[in-house]
Amino acid sequence: MVFLQEGNGVHSLIIVQTELADSGQFTCLAENVAGEARSTADLVVRPRGTGPGSYFHVTKVTQEKQVEGEQPVRNTAFTIENPPLQSALL
Repeated sequence: MVFLQEGNGVHSLIIVQTELADSGQFTCLAENVAGEARSTADLVVRPRGTGPGSYFHVTKVTQEKQVEGEQPVRNTAFTIENPPLQSALL
């Protein structure tokens, strides 16, 4: 089961009872009159009983702005984190 949750300006994609087939890349796109921003995350689902392994969380945010009559300006920023491991049983 997959559902979206929204509250206090935070939007979440929640996948309950994940399966190996749920692994993949997920992209969030936010757009308004000032431009757009994207953030992409890779979800890796491992078989039951295997450890989570170590990983890095890489976030890429791209913003594009355009003033009428001018060329669009695109800015890209990356962050790389090595967050502590967390596990949850749903």
